Amino acid sequence: MPPAKKDDEKMKRLEAQVRREREQWDQSYRGQALKILPHICSHCGREFTGKRLKELTVHHKDNDHTNNPPDGSNWELLCIYCHDNQHTRSLQAHGYVPAQPGGRGTQATYKPFENLKALLGERVSTDIAYRNMKPGEEDDVCSLVTRVFNSFVASQYAKEGVEEFLKFVKPDAMAARTKASDFVLVAETNDEIAGMVEMRDGEHICLLFVDERFQRQGIAAELLRRALEICVGKTAITVHSSPNAVEAYRHLGFQATGPEETKNGIRFVPMALNIQ
Repeated sequence: MPPAKKDDEKMKRLEAQVRREREQWDQSYRGQALKILPHICSHCGREFTGKRLKELTVHHKDNDHTNNPPDGSNWELLCIYCHDNQHTRSLQAHGYVPAQPGGRGTQATYKPFENLKALLGERVSTDIAYRNMKPGEEDDVCSLVTRVFNSFVASQYAKEGVEEFLKFVKPDAMAARTKASDFVLVAETNDEIAGMVEMRDGEHICLLFVDERFQRQGIAAELLRRALEICVGKTAITVHSSPNAVEAYRHLGFQATGPEETKNGIRFVPMALNIQ
């Protein structure tokens, strides 16, 4: 076959592929949203054009990605930073469910933390320091956790669940866990604990909380990223997510590994993230 004819056929195949991809794009909810909504972040008000249009994402108002009415009533356009803030706020406020004994189920496969540092770089507060919790700081850390729990989570649980939680976050209980198999990272600003994450065996999130005054600054996601840097050699990270934090964890790449459960009065959905 002459070279010119080969080139013509190759060009036709490329054009057909481009048309197919364009049709798929037009049918996707992102393609539809960008057609009918102004290219402005609904939260920060910035406008996105040209190459920067890729920084504009579609947020489902009811957090249900399968609910896509053609009139766009369940969509709003958010920049990647405001979109992450929207999900992280839920994660920060509701991110605790105590670890329960037993199996951890199957593992998720998505790896969202590969580019998390770059994503957070423009919005993480520069005056926040991240470090290991020091001996003797258990009172301050547990006080933070209890405040946020009472404000955002306690109403979801029966009396038994609240009592179980408060027992779990007693300072002496936390101190005992960190001497055994857990480690705790804290976020600190102006000599005040702003957030914390507790990991068990380097593979299970026991606690993740950020003080209400310091939320919407990417602290929870940065705590997770730094915790993962410590979890060397692990293949997956698991969490028992409170029901209203499930969507936030999904945004970070976690997947449910089983249905919602209730143990000792605490409701949770088992989830996992593959980090291989």
